[in-house]
Amino acid sequence: MKNFCKKYNLTEKQFFGKETVGGSLDLGSLTSIP
Repeated sequence: MKNFCKKYNLTEKQFFGKETVGGSLDLGSLTSIP
């Protein structure tokens, strides 16, 4: 998970959907990314 966060420049809160990413992206839509 931490590597994913580093790769996409996310915080752990963003990873878990507690915050928005890029202001509008819903992390629920990222679950299909391999």
